[in-house]
Amino acid sequence: VDSERNDGTGGGIWSNHANKITHVPLISRKGFRGYFFIRPGKQQVSIRDKYVRYIDVADLAGFQVGVVGTTRLENARKRGQKRGDKKKKDAKVDRHAERIVTIYHRDNQTLDVLVAKPNDRQALVECLRQMRATYHMSKIWVSNEALLLRYIWYDIDVDRDGGIGWREFQILLARINFSVPQAQQAFKSYLREIQSAASSKGPQRAQSFLRRPIYQGRKKIDSLSYEEVMTLLQRLKHHHHGCIANQIWDDVFGKSSQVVSVQDFLTKFLHAKQNMPQWTLQDAQELLATLATMESNHISEEQQRQNMPGTPQHTQDQLLGLELTKPQFEIFLFDSLNGAYDPWALNGNVSGASSSSSTSTSAPLVQPISRYWINTSHNTYLTGDQLKSNSSVSMYMNALRRGCKCLELDIWDGDRSAVDGKPLPVIYHGRTLTSKILFINVLRCIKSYLIANPRTYPIILSLENHCSLEYQESMVENLQSILGEALYVPDALHAGQLLPSPEQLIGKVVIKGKRPPDEEEEEEDRGDYRSGKSLGSTASENKKQSSRDNDEEDPYEPNGTVPITSSSTTTYATSNKKQPKILPALARLTLFHGTKYKNFEISLREPTSHMHSIGETKIHKILGKQSTSTSSRSKLVDSTSASSLTSGNSTHASSTIYNNGNLWRQYNANHMTRTYPKGARVDSSNYNPMLAWAVGAQLVALNFQTPDTPLIINDGRFRENKRCGYILKPQGVLPEKVDMLPTTMEDDENDVLFADRNHDEEENDTLDTVMESMEGVVCGDESSSSALLQKKKRDLTSTNTRRGSGGVKVAERMKSFRQHMTNRVNPLQLRIRVLAGSCLPKPEGQKMGETIDPYVSVTLHDVKEAGGGGGGKMSYVSSTFETKVVDNNGYCPIWKGGDFKKFQVLNPQVAMLQFALKEKDVGSFDDRVAEAAIPCNRLRVGYRSVQLFDLNNTRTGPFGFASLLVEIEIDAAPSAT
Repeated sequence: VDSERNDGTGGGIWSNHANKITHVPLISRKGFRGYFFIRPGKQQVSIRDKYVRYIDVADLAGFQVGVVGTTRLENARKRGQKRGDKKKKDAKVDRHAERIVTIYHRDNQTLDVLVAKPNDRQALVECLRQMRATYHMSKIWVSNEALLLRYIWYDIDVDRDGGIGWREFQILLARINFSVPQAQQAFKSYLREIQSAASSKGPQRAQSFLRRPIYQGRKKIDSLSYEEVMTLLQRLKHHHHGCIANQIWDDVFGKSSQVVSVQDFLTKFLHAKQNMPQWTLQDAQELLATLATMESNHISEEQQRQNMPGTPQHTQDQLLGLELTKPQFEIFLFDSLNGAYDPWALNGNVSGASSSSSTSTSAPLVQPISRYWINTSHNTYLTGDQLKSNSSVSMYMNALRRGCKCLELDIWDGDRSAVDGKPLPVIYHGRTLTSKILFINVLRCIKSYLIANPRTYPIILSLENHCSLEYQESMVENLQSILGEALYVPDALHAGQLLPSPEQLIGKVVIKGKRPPDEEEEEEDRGDYRSGKSLGSTASENKKQSSRDNDEEDPYEPNGTVPITSSSTTTYATSNKKQPKILPALARLTLFHGTKYKNFEISLREPTSHMHSIGETKIHKILGKQSTSTSSRSKLVDSTSASSLTSGNSTHASSTIYNNGNLWRQYNANHMTRTYPKGARVDSSNYNPMLAWAVGAQLVALNFQTPDTPLIINDGRFRENKRCGYILKPQGVLPEKVDMLPTTMEDDENDVLFADRNHDEEENDTLDTVMESMEGVVCGDESSSSALLQKKKRDLTSTNTRRGSGGVKVAERMKSFRQHMTNRVNPLQLRIRVLAGSCLPKPEGQKMGETIDPYVSVTLHDVKEAGGGGGGKMSYVSSTFETKVVDNNGYCPIWKGGDFKKFQVLNPQVAMLQFALKEKDVGSFDDRVAEAAIPCNRLRVGYRSVQLFDLNNTRTGPFGFASLLVEIEIDAAPSAT
C-alpha cells in the first residue's frame, strides 16, 4: 500500500486498531525501531491523524485500475529506470501496472494499492463501488448538518464508546468552525438535563441511559450520544446566532404558525416566493413526504420514527395529511433540492434542444459537434508553471476526472528504446526546462479511462506536433495499437458536409492535428522566451522567415513526397518540392485540421474539418477590427447560404451590422475554434473565457493546474448536462436561423417529479452523461443518480398505480416542467443578497486550525456588445460585491443587514455568477475556502441554496456539506431613457 498527499510525501499505516491507538510504531526502511507513546486527549487525535491513514467513505472521489497515473507511481518508475536493468523493456512499476488500483480521495490525494490476483482486484473495485453507491443513496435522506456530524464523529470519539465528553466536544466545536461563549457551561447544563429526564421517566429509562460502554473499568455517564450532541448544537446555534430559516418562516407563514399545510407551502412559498408556478399540490405533497423521511437536525431518530412516516412511500391519505415543520423547512432551504442552479439543466435535459426554444429534451447530443461548448485544457501535462515545472501523466487523469474532453499533447522527438531502438516521442513544453513524459504512457492513461467509461462522449486529443516524420510514424503506431477501435478514423470529408455529432462519436478518441506553430504566431502568443529567431535579425529577414513558415500544405496531398514502403520500414524520397510537415498516415487519422487564420471571409469557405487555433492576444485584436464592406458581405452571405451548412443567413446582409464577432459566430456554427492563453502567462494563470464563449468558440483551453477565477467559472459552466463536457451553445451564440437537427423527445417518467433529486447532489466527480449503473472505474464516476432514478421509479410506479391513468398525468407534468426550465435570453436586472451559510469548512478542508471568519464575494462575469444587436465591439465586463465578515463561525454564519446588490446582466446566455467563500486573515492574503459558479440563464429565483465546491471541483469530505443561502430576484432590464 502506498499513499500520496498533496505535497508528494507518503505517510502512515492503515490499522484496524486505529481507534484505540496509544503507541505509534516507528518504522523506517530498515524495519521496526520502537514505539512512540501518545498521550490521551487532543494530542492523541493530532498524532493519529498524522500517522494513521484511513479514508472515510465521504472522502472517496474515485478510483482507477491498471495504469501508472499518479505522481508517486511516476516517481517510482523513474527510480526503477535509473537503477534497473537496461535490457528490460519497462520499469518494474510498468510491468505490474495492471495490478495497480489507485483510490482518489479528498483534495486529490491518492492511495495506490498493488493487488496481485485479478479476482481480489475486482473484489476491491466492486467493494469501493458499492460503498460509494450505498453512501450516496443514503445521504440524500440526511441533512447536511447531520452528515457533517457523522463525518467527523469517529475522528472525535477516539475510544469508540459512542459518547462524547466535554474535552471531545471542545475538539468537535473547533472542527466544525463553531465558537460558542460559555460552551462548557452549556454542555454540563444539558448533560444534567439529560440525566434528570432519564431519572424522571422511571428505572427502565435511567437504566438505559446508564448502559454505556465500559472504558477503563468505569461507566461513562458524563458524555453525550450522537443524537444528544446534535440537539445541543441546535440549541447553541439558535440561542447564540439565531436561525435564518425561522426568520424566513415568520415572514412567509407568520410568527404564530408552528406547522404549515401542504396548500400553504405550495401557494405562499413555492408559487409566491420561489416562482415555481408549474408545481402542483401533488408535487408539494411528495416534496413534504421526502422531507419527512430525512434525518432531522433537531430530534432523535427514535422520535422521528414515532412522529413521521417511516418510508418514502406514502398512502394518499398520508400525503394529504402531511404538514411542514420548521426543522424540515430549514433542511429544505439548504438542500440541493432547493438549488439556485436549475436542476433540469444540471440533469442534462437541454442536450439536443433547439436553440430557438426554451423547451428542454432528454435527447442525446445529436447536433454537429461544432454547436457545443467543449471542456478543454491547455498544456494538460504540466503540474505548474510553463518554464520549469514537471510534466506528469497524472495531470491527464486529473483533467478527465474534472470533466475535460479536449486534452493537449505537445509532442517532440525523444530518445530511442534501449530494447528495440524504436523512436519514443515525448511530451513536454518545448524549448523550456519542463520535464518530459512518454507519449505512449499518456495514451495508456487515456485508454484506461475509455475502458472504464466506454460510453463517454468523445475525447479530443489536440496534438501540437513538433516531431520529425520518423517519430510521427511511431505516433501513428502507438495511436493505433493502444487505442484500437476507440480511435476515430474520419472518412474523406468534403466542403459541404457537417461535422459528426457527439452522439455519433461516443466512446471515441478524435484527433485534432496541429502543425508546428508559425513563427509569427509563436512570437505573438507565446513570447520571445521560446522563439528560435535571432534577436539581431532584421525585420525583412524575420518577414521572409515567417513567410516560409506560414506555408500550409493539404495533409491529404503532400507535395513532392512519395512514401516508399518495404517489409519493415517506410522511408521517404523527396523531389524538388518541399517535404510535408505532417505524415500522411497521421493526417488520415485527423478529423480537425488546424489552418492559419487570415480573415473569416476566407475561413467560412473552408471545409468544416478545417479549424483555427487563436491565442488570447489575437482574440482581442480580431474582435476589435471592423469587417469589410456590405457589398462584399452580401456576396459572402449569398455564397454561404447556397451551401447545406447554414440556412437563412442572407438576412444578415441587410439587417445586421457585420463585425468580426458576428462572422466568428457564423464560422463557429459549423467549424471549430480553439483558443489558448498567451505566452506571457508563464505562471500558468488563465485568461477569462467569456469573450471566447460569446463568439461561440468551442475549445476554450485553460490551464487546469491553476484553480483561479477563469477555471472556477469554467467548472460552473460545464457542471450543466451532468458534467459530460459538452454543452449546447445557446441561441445568442449561434447565427440566426441556423438549422438544428431534429431530436426525439422521450418522456421518461423517472425524471418527472424531482429532476433536482435525480441529479447527483454531491457532484463528487466528472460524470459521463451516458454512463449507466456503476461503470466508472477510472474516474470513480458513480453517482447517486442511477440508484435514485430506480428509487424514484419505484415510488412513482406505486404512486401512479394509486392515481390511475398516471402515465397521462406524468407526461403532462413533464411538459410543464420543461416549459418552465430557466432559459433567460434577454438582458435582465439581477438582485441578490447572501443570507447565511451552513457547514462551511476550513481552507483546504483542514481538520485543525482556528475557527474561520467567513465572508462571501459575489461576482458577475459578462460580455458587453457596443451598439447591441451583435453589431458593436465586444468587451468583457464584471462587477463584484462582498459581504461583511462573520467572526468565528463557519458552522451557521448569518450575514445580517445585507441589502440587495443589483447587477445589470447584458448577455444572460453567456454571463456567469460566481460565489467565492473566503476566510479573513489579518495582515495577510485572505484564504480561498470554497467556490461555485452558475450560468445566469440557469439561475432560479427566490430563497435558494448554493452548493459549494473545493478548488478541485469536488464536493468530497467536508466540502460535501457546505452551502450558502441566498435570495435572488430577477426582472427585465430597465429600458434606456
